Formats: sequence, structure tokens, C-alpha cells
Amino acid sequence: KKIKQFFWKSVEKFFIKQANYVIVTGPMDGEFLKKEYGIKNIILLRNLPRYYKPTLSLDLHSHLNIDKSKKIILYQGVLLKGRGIEMMFSVLKEIPNHVFLIAGGGEEKENLKQLLDKMDLVDQIYFLGKYTQEELPKVTASADIGVSLIENLSTSYYYALPNKLFEYIMAEVPVIVSNLPQMKNIIDKYDIGLSVEPDNKDELISAIRKLTEDKSLLESKKQNCRIASHELNWEKEVTTLLKTLN
Repeated sequence: KKIKQFFWKSVEKFFIKQANYVIVTGPMDGEFLKKEYGIKNIILLRNLPRYYKPTLSLDLHSHLNIDKSKKIILYQGVLLKGRGIEMMFSVLKEIPNHVFLIAGGGEEKENLKQLLDKMDLVDQIYFLGKYTQEELPKVTASADIGVSLIENLSTSYYYALPNKLFEYIMAEVPVIVSNLPQMKNIIDKYDIGLSVEPDNKDELISAIRKLTEDKSLLESKKQNCRIASHELNWEKEVTTLLKTLN
């Protein structure tokens, strides 16, 4: 809403220059604020998970009575518009040997459930509900691939670097993400998945098939996730903040 945006923009413009430090969760966020407000006192502190490898993952095939031959695609996080969930719904008929699991809740949950019924996808989509931070890694680790298909609906979404991306990496689950700059940079740097145009169904289907049908490629991406998780964790990330403040 334009009036609210103008109000909060004015508040931000005034107070941001009063702060000793400004923390951002992505490098491009920092570049944006430097250009927008001319500030330099920026600390990068990405929203990374703590380093944690569950000793056991939850066997979702058995837990949900899913055929062992079917590949599991996972979305975890808040259910809001612009998160690419409807796009995933739209491609499932083309990949019948896959199921789509949703871990989380939010304002779009009921709308998505109605859409599931309308599209006759009850055998391919499972709503798992919410999990605690202690339980979620066990669920994540049981998926074949994770998705974060954020749509380019705003500046905030364009610069998105969601924590779910890093949670997938920590769980050693290869990912498919939108080719928005900050997410794509992580994919390219660590080689832990594929990036696609978030509104291109054919590209998304191709990426899903490429990862789940090529066992050696999937295993390679999983190994890269394992390596990346030693760097992309909270314990390492927070040292930047502590060094600056000390």
C-alpha cells in the first residue's frame, strides 16, 4: 500500500543514519542501502542455520505411506503469495513420479488446499504442518530436493536470500531456486543445485527431472551441500558480527 510504504520509507530514511551499524542479511541488500542512503556502516549477517546434522532423518515415504519409487520435493517455510508454490502445483501432472511436500503454515494455506482439490492433486501434495526448529532438520534431510521459487514481485523479493535455502544445504538436500541474483550466486558458487526462471514451467520441469533422474548428478550436488554446510552456518557467520562489535 503506497501510503504505508511512503510512511515507513520516511521513518527508515531518517533513523538509518542514526545507527552505529546497519545489519543486512545479503550482500546486495547492503549495496542497495549504500546507494539509497549513502551509508557505509553495514554488517553482513546472513540468516544461516546453526551447524547441525541430525543422527536420524524422518522416513517420509513410510511416515506418509508414499511409494518408495516416488521422489520427494520439499517446500518449507511460510505460505505466502509469491513463493512459487502454485507454480509447483502447476507442473506436478507432468512429473507423476514425484510428490510435493509442504512444511509450514501461513495465510495462503487454505487457498492452496482449495487449489489442490480443484487441480485434483491430492495424491501428489502433502501438507505436513509446522515443525519446531529441532524437528524440522529431520524432515528436511529426508527430501530428495528442496525448492525456493520466489517470484520477482518487489525489490525485497528480488534481493531474497531466504534461510530455507541454507537449511536445505545444511540438510544436504540439493535445491532448485529462482534465478534471482542472491540465490543464484549461492547456487553458482557452491554448485548445490539449479536455478530457473520462476515463471517458466518447462524450465522447472526440466530442472526437477535433471536432478532426480541423474543419480550421479544428485549425489554430486549432495556432496557439495555437505562441503558448503561447513561454511554456511551460524557459528561461522556470527564471528563477523563479534569481530566488528569488539
